[in-house]
Amino acid sequence: MITQDLLNEIIQDTSLNGKYVEFYEMLKEEIDNYYNERIEQMKGTLKFAYPNLSSEIDTYDKMKVLYEYSKLI
Repeated sequence: MITQDLLNEIIQDTSLNGKYVEFYEMLKEEIDNYYNERIEQMKGTLKFAYPNLSSEIDTYDKMKVLYEYSKLI
């Protein structure tokens, strides 16, 4: 379980090969996975909103998806 003390220790571990390197990598991977899933959800919304652009939306990069999605909300 992640506690406040553990988080403080992790934050203070600034060495290049610190004991929390694996934790950092796992956390980064989880964030990347969440981000990619969210981008795919946004693409789905864009396809629903603009069905005539469905195949073009598949080619959008992340920034284009964020930009187009922001225009919807």
